[in-house]
Amino acid sequence: MSDHSNTALRDLRLLIVDDNQYARSLAIANLKQIGFHNIDEADSGAEALLRLHSNAYDALIVDWYMPEISGAGMLGVIRDRRFGPAHTIPVIVMSAYRNRENIERALHLGADQVVAKPINATDLETALRQSLQSGRVGQQSMSDILKKVRQEDDLDDRFMDDDLIDTAFI
Repeated sequence: MSDHSNTALRDLRLLIVDDNQYARSLAIANLKQIGFHNIDEADSGAEALLRLHSNAYDALIVDWYMPEISGAGMLGVIRDRRFGPAHTIPVIVMSAYRNRENIERALHLGADQVVAKPINATDLETALRQSLQSGRVGQQSMSDILKKVRQEDDLDDRFMDDDLIDTAFI
């Protein structure tokens, strides 16, 4: 891998979701070996959904089987347009149960790639590169939209403070 691609990877922000600490640690070690350094982690689907609403991520790596909100449940929420701009994030599902039925269901629900556990760096790198090149990256993040809304609100406040609004509606 070239120094240029390592620099590009270093700038990308990933969220890894797995209820198993060891599996998260192994995936993070593989991601760092590939060249990713900006990695957040969540130990549940619920925590991940909250993080997706408050942070901009370039890709999501999620376990298929988790208590409460599974990978399938997360995909159902994330891929709904009402979820906001994060609904376009590339999603890689990882599972120890990588059978045809699970792969087809994950892809049908909107996963970009499915990789087998235990995770290895080669498979993870291939899945990430293919997912990141799929065209979903570059979409406006939820935090960018919220920032723009706040800026517009500030402009509205300044406009109203100038008393210009009083004469406009008389």
